[in-house]
Amino acid sequence: MIIMSWNVRDAAINHLDLSSCGLHILNMMEYLPEDIVAKITASPPPSLDQNEDTIGWKHTEDGDFSIGATYKGLEKWTKPQQNDWTKIWKWQGPQKAKTLIWRLLHDRLLTNQRKSHTFGGDDTCHSCRTQPEDTLHAFRNCPIASSTWMILIKPVAVQAFFRTNLKDWITLNLNNQLGTSPDTEWKDTFIITCWNLWNWRNRELHENSYQRPPNASREILKRVREIHQQACDRFRNWIEECCLIDLGYVGSKFTWVWTEYLRDLTIPLPTQLGPSPIACLSRA
Repeated sequence: MIIMSWNVRDAAINHLDLSSCGLHILNMMEYLPEDIVAKITASPPPSLDQNEDTIGWKHTEDGDFSIGATYKGLEKWTKPQQNDWTKIWKWQGPQKAKTLIWRLLHDRLLTNQRKSHTFGGDDTCHSCRTQPEDTLHAFRNCPIASSTWMILIKPVAVQAFFRTNLKDWITLNLNNQLGTSPDTEWKDTFIITCWNLWNWRNRELHENSYQRPPNASREILKRVREIHQQACDRFRNWIEECCLIDLGYVGSKFTWVWTEYLRDLTIPLPTQLGPSPIACLSRA
């Protein structure tokens, strides 16, 4: 063990006699990895006898900016992984539904239980009148909500769907295909279902004559398809504007187009006569 006369951790680079390669370098090696010490010893300390410091571009040897060197530097960056927050943020559906899921993941919705803790009053669910209405009860565990989910999800997913906590439940639904409908993306169905369940619940509370749709699952899937069609129309118009081509419907066939820009929302794009959708995207 080397006994140091001063604390190298608090030393500035100009305090070290790097040219001697002596005790100070050994002191640094007690605290720093060898590669870091090598970089330090390869860098001359600041000196009044040398020229003034200047700003340089670190991706080039001479410090001058270069687009080519910058591009090569960007290629080495690791692409950040998507999490639940980014999936919600990039979802291309209605803004109100996106905001609801954002607040749901924060567990900040004003359920009866949260309202009773803040303002007092009854925390019982107004629909079933048997359990306190926390977030999971309002969106999943209430018999009215669970009966809707049972129609929409696959039988093999029932156990995992109903036995997770709130955060894991949202993660499960944003990252897996749990739906029984083959022509809809489950993430879209999940978000729209949560949005409708919350909307129907609030309307029942505040509108005396309001009644939920008798076939909730059918209304939800209808709404999901409408959103898909709206997105398809926007995408079709965008391609026509960018590529100056005319997309023609071919019967009822659809092709699912996934691109870097649209990977967070599956959009059924009508199969076109002529160039393929991927070719059109490449041209755009």
